[in-house]
Amino acid sequence: VAATEQALFARLFVNGPAIDVLVIQRGAGDLWRRTLQGGGALAPPPQPPLMGFALVPGVEQRQKIPLAPGQYYLVLDNSSRTGSVSPPFNPLGVLGGNAAVVSYVVELGDSDEQF
Repeated sequence: VAATEQALFARLFVNGPAIDVLVIQRGAGDLWRRTLQGGGALAPPPQPPLMGFALVPGVEQRQKIPLAPGQYYLVLDNSSRTGSVSPPFNPLGVLGGNAAVVSYVVELGDSDEQF
């Protein structure tokens, strides 16, 4: 996000179980990613998300996300460790039984624009 009065405009659709969508500042996201890539335990991000919402299957969701200038991650999470969604147990989970397939588009625009 390059300037004040800007927002991300996201359109998302999921096939599979519901997932959480989180917006995290880049610094916290980088730290979280390095910890996970280094073999750390799956845990919530080191800083609370700036915004989060559940993405339910079968319904396109549109979300306007006003943000201050800076860099951010849009995190798609299908674990029970972060956010409000807790995927149900599936014995086929190790074979991809809990897979969520997400289609999305994210654009940057003026925060006063209608979606």
